[in-house]
Amino acid sequence: MVTNPVRREILAILAREETMTRTELAAVLASDDNIPGQDARSFEISLHHNHLPKLEDGQYIEYDARTEDIVLWKDPQQIRSQLHD
Repeated sequence: MVTNPVRREILAILAREETMTRTELAAVLASDDNIPGQDARSFEISLHHNHLPKLEDGQYIEYDARTEDIVLWKDPQQIRSQLHD
């Protein structure tokens, strides 16, 4: 179970989109009023160094730092059900 609120939101976004780039995801997070104020560039750094590696270690996503591609590994329906637990 993912307890970090930013990681939960990342999974919720990816459950809808399934694939995104780090830049796209950072822009979505920066525009979300429910997530404390970081700009897109700060989110990109935080995603790259913190959140995406942890989600990848948990086998939720595959993240290619070179291309910035993020792909949801698990079934989106399974992710949604875990987020509502």
